[in-house]
Amino acid sequence: MKSINLSYKNGHFYDIEKQKRIELTDGAEVTLVTSDTNLLEYQTFVGQKSIIRSSQELRKRLADGVRKGNVQTYECICIAKTKLYFTIPIAVDNKSHTHYGFEVELLEDLYAVIKTSRKHKTANLYDCACKVIKNPSNNIDFFEEVYAKSLNEVYKNTYVHYFGNQGNPACNAMDKFYLDIVEVDSIRNKITIKAEQLDSLDSQSSDWA
Repeated sequence: MKSINLSYKNGHFYDIEKQKRIELTDGAEVTLVTSDTNLLEYQTFVGQKSIIRSSQELRKRLADGVRKGNVQTYECICIAKTKLYFTIPIAVDNKSHTHYGFEVELLEDLYAVIKTSRKHKTANLYDCACKVIKNPSNNIDFFEEVYAKSLNEVYKNTYVHYFGNQGNPACNAMDKFYLDIVEVDSIRNKITIKAEQLDSLDSQSSDWA
């Protein structure tokens, strides 16, 4: 056992005597002694909750984008309350990985959008409020829901919250998120199938915009 006087600053602990940041091993148990005024309320989720936009609001915003010439076309890929899944692989010993699975609930409709400003007319995902609601792999000790304004952001926030600097938290949501827990049907696959059904992503199509 060791007793150290620490100062908590900018999300880190610093040894007051040595004036150096100290890091703890994952799973370390620590006894904290401080005044009541230093303790904030218990946190029950990660991130910030967004003001949820209705289906009508989203379609109006995108239709306005078409009229203003900013959006070429758009299509709803998944409706609100749809469940999506992603996995974060974390290296254990530089040889093997532990895979952490997460379930996400869409809080708004998810749209694929083609913007007129893009040189290559490929679809991107429109921002969609969402939250991580489960850890289906059951290997997170203290699970907390994670809120975000987009799928890319919820992946990054989940990665940083649970795994810190253990790898790269950036991702392309179309390749990382799946419609099924076994991760066969990706968001990109769904957009590709929709595009093939329409033969093109023409804004004049009755199914797009």
